[in-house]
Amino acid sequence: MSNQAISIVCLLVLSACSSVQGAAPGKIGIPGIGQSTTVIVGCLNQEKSAADFDQAGAEVFPVPDGVVVTHNVIHACCLSGAVSSSIEGNLVTISERLTGEPCKCECPSTLRTAVGLAPGPWVIQLRLEKPNAPAQIVQEWDVKVAAPQP
Repeated sequence: MSNQAISIVCLLVLSACSSVQGAAPGKIGIPGIGQSTTVIVGCLNQEKSAADFDQAGAEVFPVPDGVVVTHNVIHACCLSGAVSSSIEGNLVTISERLTGEPCKCECPSTLRTAVGLAPGPWVIQLRLEKPNAPAQIVQEWDVKVAAPQP
């Protein structure tokens, strides 16, 4: 891959809570190399039932053909979420953007993003942008993506 940024197609799959809660990281489905898929559960998806987690935080799961990043976030109510991804060299940046006019309450959401990657070492960076605030790096991981088993 070149050092030039390669934009990844991001498909937002808005899904009901019951279909993703407790799902293993691979259940989201790993897209082709250079593509990503996102599932949003909870308040950002305008669901009446909230995402089910004990505390906010982010995890990365390397899987054959890519990675799955799960981000449990507590945020102002009344917002929507969008996710985009890009690759530059061995750096994958997943950018989550919360938009809208925030209400004065808080609610939880889970954003689960799968990115298809070639086997090898990668740096995964998760960024979050909230309304009226600059984007911040939530977490960064060094991971190794394994080749799929025949």
